[in-house]
Amino acid sequence: MLVGAAISVYQHFGVCGCDMEETPGAMHVAFYEWDLETARGLGLDAIRTGVEWGLLEHVEGKINAHWVEFYRRYLSRARELGLTVWATLHHFTNPPWIHRYGGWTDRRVARAYVRYVDRVLAELGDLIDVAVLFNEPATYALLAYIHGVLPPHHQLDVPGFRGALDNILDAVAEAHDVARGYGITTSATHMLGVVRPSGLTARLAAKVLEWMYMREVGALRIVDVLGVNMYAVALLRGLRASYVAAPHYVVQALSRIPGRKAITETGIATRDHSLKEWYMCMLAKALPQVEAVFWWSLLHGYEWGIGYGPFFALIDVLRDYTRVVTPPARKYVGIMRARPRCPVRAMPVPVGDWRTGYA
Repeated sequence: MLVGAAISVYQHFGVCGCDMEETPGAMHVAFYEWDLETARGLGLDAIRTGVEWGLLEHVEGKINAHWVEFYRRYLSRARELGLTVWATLHHFTNPPWIHRYGGWTDRRVARAYVRYVDRVLAELGDLIDVAVLFNEPATYALLAYIHGVLPPHHQLDVPGFRGALDNILDAVAEAHDVARGYGITTSATHMLGVVRPSGLTARLAAKVLEWMYMREVGALRIVDVLGVNMYAVALLRGLRASYVAAPHYVVQALSRIPGRKAITETGIATRDHSLKEWYMCMLAKALPQVEAVFWWSLLHGYEWGIGYGPFFALIDVLRDYTRVVTPPARKYVGIMRARPRCPVRAMPVPVGDWRTGYA
C-alpha cells in the first residue's frame, strides 16, 4: 500500500489560470522542490497533485509550452525523489473559455476536455503513474449548478446539474479510453458521504444523496482504480447536519465498494495534534485492502469558499510561506504502516462542520 498526501492546483499552487479568482494558496509553484523533498523525507512514497487545464489551455485550442515545460520539471522531480505520481487532471476548475458554451452542460466542453486529456498524456504521460481523470464529478456538478459555489454559479438548476453530470461521466469514460491507448492507469474520485439520518425528512434526503453518489460509483467503475474521498460522518436531522469524526465507520462503507480502490483524500481539520493522530490511528486500524491512502492535505492552503481557517495539513504554511512540519506529519507514515493501538477517546467525537474546523 502506498502512503501519500494530496494537494490541488487551485488550493495550493498559487496560480491557476482558471475560472476562479486567483488565490496564493501555499505558493507550491515556487516552493515545490522543498515541499516534495520534505514529503519524501517524512517517508511518503506517493503524491497526489494536479495538472491544471486552465494553465495548459488558457486560450482555447492553444497549448501553453511554458506550462508544459514547468510540469515536466515538476513531475520529473517528484519521480527522481521516488514519489509515485497520481496526477489529477480536473479538480473543480476549468479554463474560463468553457463558459462561452454554457460550461459542462454543453457537449463541446466534454469533447474539449477529452482533447486536453489526450494532450496532457502525450506530453507528460511518461511521468504520470496514475491519471486521476476527474475529482468528484457529482460534487462538482452539485456545487456549480445547485449550490452556486463554483462557476457558472447556478442555483437549483436541476436540468443543468443533470446535463453537466451526464456530460462529465461520458467524458471520463472517453478519457479512460484515451489513457488506455497510452498504457496509463486511470482513476477518478468519488466522495464517500456516510449519513446517519434521524426523522422522515432526513431519511428522504439521505436516500436522494445515496442515489446520486451510487450512480456516480456505478459510472466510475470503468476506471482502473476508483479513488474514494472520505471525511466525517454526517448526522442528519431534517435538512441540518452535524458531524462526528469516525473514520472506522466510513471505512465500513468503503469496504462495500467492489474492485480496486484507493483512498485519494482523508483527513480532519484541526490544530489539535493528538486528535489528528488519533484520527490517523483509527483510520489505519480499520483500513481494508486499498492500493494507496492519501492524507488531505500535504500543505496548508485555501479551502473552497472558506479561506485559510480550516487546517487539514501535515505541513503548515505561514503568511510569509515559511513551512512548518507538524508533529502528526512525522508520525503519519509510521501510524499507517504499523497500525498501532489507538488512544481511547469517548465516542463519537463531535466535530461541528467538517470543512470549517474541529476542536
